[in-house]
Amino acid sequence: MEHVLVTGGAGYVGSGLLRELLFQGYSVTCVDNLMFGGESLLDIWHNENFNFIKCDVNDWAAFNDVLSNNKFDAVIHLAAIVGDPACRMQSELAEQTNWESTKWLLDKYMEIGIPKFVFASTCSNYGKMDDPESYVDEDSVLAPVSLYAELKVKFEQYMLNEIDKNSNFSPTSLRFSTVYGLSPRMRFDLTVNEFTKDLALGRELIIFGEKFWRPYCHVKDFSNAFITVLRSPKDKVAYNVFNVGDTSENYTKQMLVEEIQKEKITTYSFNGSSLCHMRTMPHGIDIGFLKGAMLEDKLKQLHGETKRMRVLSLSKLIESEFDYYLVQALTLNK
Repeated sequence: MEHVLVTGGAGYVGSGLLRELLFQGYSVTCVDNLMFGGESLLDIWHNENFNFIKCDVNDWAAFNDVLSNNKFDAVIHLAAIVGDPACRMQSELAEQTNWESTKWLLDKYMEIGIPKFVFASTCSNYGKMDDPESYVDEDSVLAPVSLYAELKVKFEQYMLNEIDKNSNFSPTSLRFSTVYGLSPRMRFDLTVNEFTKDLALGRELIIFGEKFWRPYCHVKDFSNAFITVLRSPKDKVAYNVFNVGDTSENYTKQMLVEEIQKEKITTYSFNGSSLCHMRTMPHGIDIGFLKGAMLEDKLKQLHGETKRMRVLSLSKLIESEFDYYLVQALTLNK
């Protein structure tokens, strides 16, 4: 049984990933500082194949003990200060967590011989596009416009291009689309989730930058992507980067609102430099794991055949999860 270490596993993406890894037959250790609590872990706490260690990735001495006392076959690195606003507000912590400690961890994994490392990156790495009507792929120019994306790009460059390549080590970076959907550690600050919550509460939406595009991906497919990499031959994923999402899941904010059938909406034109990075996001993003002509060869390499992961569309999200959002939103509104 392969033993997988997941850093930041108690969070929005990680808590669902832990369950999927356990379901797929992996032994899983979650390391998390529980910045947002540990309720997301309660129902798997007594799983015999699950282990939790409370530790901050910035505490190198403590994390070194974790690595010394366990043998891991793979690491999925989620621990980070996530998103543009959080990195702006906590820039020093973001620099320490997203760059310094992540770099230290990568070097440590190589030193002790952990064979696989999967890094959670972001489509924000592409930033401003020369042609806003085109699609981007993994070979497109990286032009980050936020500290969050800058640190992701900085680490990617180190991992993929600057370290001495070792045939016994297989690092992979996944550039994820904007996430949405249900999670044991629910977040309502994400666009689709926030819009759905406000709809459930009968609130009026005020939307800025309603015409700007972003690619979206359901949180369950984040887990699918990580596990796809773990199961793929080393020569197909080592020192490689893949976009994750679905080309057909590109939406403007206005389209999102129409998708969830909001009855009342006040739409404002784009105004304010604080959101300028949204205007420069790619119109679309082709996907290596799911489909897209430009990346079809990578899809075949990863799977050995043309095989698409399940993608839960936004309309399906609303149909299947509206009741949950309603309950959660009303609870939060008390």
